[in-house]
Amino acid sequence: MAYLDIERPHLSTVAARLDRPAVAVPLLFAAGHHVRTDIPAALAGAPVTAAPPLGPVCGDEMRASVCCPARRRGQTTNRRGGVPVRMRMCFPPEDGESYETTKDLLIRRCQDWANAHGSTVDPFIFSAALDFRHQSVDGRLGFWTAASVREFLLDWMPRTITMMPEDAASAPEAVRTLLRYLRHTELDDPTADRLPDLEAAITDAAPDFGRAMSDERNFGLAKFWVMKALGAGIDPANGEAMERFIRRVHTGQVAYDTAALSHIAERHFHDPGTPERALPQPPVTLPSEAELADSAEKNRIVQQLRALTDWVGVRSPGRGSSSSPTLGSWSPDWTPVTSSTRSSTTGRSAPQAAPSCPS
Repeated sequence: MAYLDIERPHLSTVAARLDRPAVAVPLLFAAGHHVRTDIPAALAGAPVTAAPPLGPVCGDEMRASVCCPARRRGQTTNRRGGVPVRMRMCFPPEDGESYETTKDLLIRRCQDWANAHGSTVDPFIFSAALDFRHQSVDGRLGFWTAASVREFLLDWMPRTITMMPEDAASAPEAVRTLLRYLRHTELDDPTADRLPDLEAAITDAAPDFGRAMSDERNFGLAKFWVMKALGAGIDPANGEAMERFIRRVHTGQVAYDTAALSHIAERHFHDPGTPERALPQPPVTLPSEAELADSAEKNRIVQQLRALTDWVGVRSPGRGSSSSPTLGSWSPDWTPVTSSTRSSTTGRSAPQAAPSCPS
């Protein structure tokens, strides 16, 4: 047993004492700074190989046993008839290894749950749906809204997923299964739309899904040509066959819809690509209008501006004289300005039109 920060012995000390190969197993739940930086630095030059952290596979079970007494007692029920699963559901874009490990575990468990409940099972669609959320601006795998359901089925899949429409026909119901599993295991985001609303969005999008997957104008550039190759009986995984296909395209031997390709190219040109991650902002309760007005009245700048307005006065239409006193509400923090004085705040001469201070 070794440590990294305060406790002793330090990992580097233990590693330096070893005279034969060993494996260091980080007792950590995820690949954070310790795993990426501190452990490799401590093991540098030692005959020690660093294993992956416990991660979502082992760590998930450990967290569930700690957080869920029913799991420790061997019980298998909660208020929805299942054990709540504790699993990390958001990963930074650069932590691809942890994300893929968690995704594989999530898909396996969703498959088991779906088979037990007689629901549609499609691991490929499960994976695509999780990738869609992982690549989103917030990256939360369990955060789904009715709008994001429609976007996934009618935009993201037609543009990104290379499948014949008939092979993708089960996608809407597979998404329904995944969302039901997330709700059942309480892995859905607490700020996501309600499950009935998500299922209604799936039902509404399902009739248009087949057409969206078939319309070439919805394809991405890469998918457009891969689908052309598949239509010509060419396996896209066969590099030599694809090179021959591309040469045929360049020599005009492959027919394609030029209008559709122009539409795709223009959309691709304006596509901003994968959005940069933005941390979700917590909800904020704004003060009432009365509280905001009271706070503004106490602001020193507002008080000075109000004093300036009172001093200048309100001029009546068509009349050059002021209809209110010029000095009655003047703030002691300000010095009246005339054409022959300088502002105490800026040091610049005041405009000639400024009202004079009476003697």
